[in-house]
Amino acid sequence: MSSALAAYDELALRHREVIVGGLSAGATMALDVALRRRPTALLLYATALAVGNRLAYLAPYAWRVIRRWPSPASDMVEISAATTCYDPVPVRAVAELITGIGRVRARLGEITCPVLVAHAVSDRLVPVAYARDLARRIGGPVTTLFLEGSGHGITVDVRRQDVAQASLAFLRLLAGDGPVLRHDVDPRLAGLKADDLTGRVA
Repeated sequence: MSSALAAYDELALRHREVIVGGLSAGATMALDVALRRRPTALLLYATALAVGNRLAYLAPYAWRVIRRWPSPASDMVEISAATTCYDPVPVRAVAELITGIGRVRARLGEITCPVLVAHAVSDRLVPVAYARDLARRIGGPVTTLFLEGSGHGITVDVRRQDVAQASLAFLRLLAGDGPVLRHDVDPRLAGLKADDLTGRVA
């Protein structure tokens, strides 16, 4: 976290507004940064606010003994994207993730900046129910994007262009093109069909 906070502070010295984003464990770190600093907005992609594999919760106790374990089967739709996955998984990194989840999960209501929560409906590593829960518990305005036909790594999988377009549209709205609605998606998120976007957080 110290490196992430140092990078934020360096940007904040040179820019009036700083937007923080991340994918998977990186999104968990973005939440942690938001609790320690005051970013203008957050871009959260496939946030690892919990993990489907319960064995991962043993990592904080096991990483000194078990350094690596096999990567779970990839759920990526585009095969070439699967080559970017960790294999084997560094257990200490999983331990840090589990610790980070514990640090931020109970404090989500303290985050009041606008947030984009984007997640794949069929994500097998972090089930979409956790993203819906995240969107409900954030204290500020939330825009949600729940994608069909993608795996966990939504920024590199087959729907990555849709994720990029929705992210740019979200940022344009923040820049003054209109309001960001809690648990809703503005129809001006261009480039996506209405069925691709949902504000339902159930």
